[in-house]
Amino acid sequence: MHSLLARQIEQCTDQNGILDQERLYALISSAYDDDARARHRLERSITLMSEEMAELNAQIALEARQTLTRYILESRDALITLDADTQILLMNHAAAQAFGVEDARAVAGNPIARFIDPAHLNEGQVCTFNGRHCAGHDVPISATFSLGTVDGTAFRIIALRDETERRAREEALEIAKQTAEHANEAKSSFLAMMSHELRTPLNALLGSAELMARTKLDDTQANYVRMFNEAGRLMMAMVNDVLDYAKIEAGQLEIEKHPTSLKQLAR
Repeated sequence: MHSLLARQIEQCTDQNGILDQERLYALISSAYDDDARARHRLERSITLMSEEMAELNAQIALEARQTLTRYILESRDALITLDADTQILLMNHAAAQAFGVEDARAVAGNPIARFIDPAHLNEGQVCTFNGRHCAGHDVPISATFSLGTVDGTAFRIIALRDETERRAREEALEIAKQTAEHANEAKSSFLAMMSHELRTPLNALLGSAELMARTKLDDTQANYVRMFNEAGRLMMAMVNDVLDYAKIEAGQLEIEKHPTSLKQLAR
């Protein structure tokens, strides 16, 4: 500014060093007018830029809200968004199905407590609890929620899963397991009973064969008794094995200690 004023004074001074004050005032007034017009143009440019930035920010915020809304509505996962007062902002089709809601748009503005107790929700943690179906019965669900912000507005988003089918499968598996265990116990009981029932008459037959072997027999009769005795003892060993197997399954096998020769076992 000082250099500009110096040039203006120099322009208004003649060869004799006399300053033309009127010309100087005119130059200064013109410079101020130019500066005022420049400031006006700058202020106008700043105003236009501010308006453009505000419009751009509004467009970005609108696109962000539309993107979030589209993602929630098109997601296969059950999603619900809430405002700061836990009022429902948006519920997608999967979440509506979980709670039996026919028109998801109709529940906007309703408190989430209509379907879920907010006390069950912990940020970043998966919680399993019962929600409330529109028909009045409980719905087993697992859910988690997180906090978010769009265009400076805070909201909560809940991701949940209907656990009805999973619990039904678990209950069916538990029933099948119990049925299999009961069937196995019945089989073990049947084997044990049949082994005892077979052992009693078999012992009588083997005893009779032993007594018969002590009588006077010819060679053919003695051979028949010997074959009968060997077959009976083989049959008794098989019955004993079946009985031991039944005891193992029933957890009733008792281990007995007897002197044993390792040489004879190794042969």
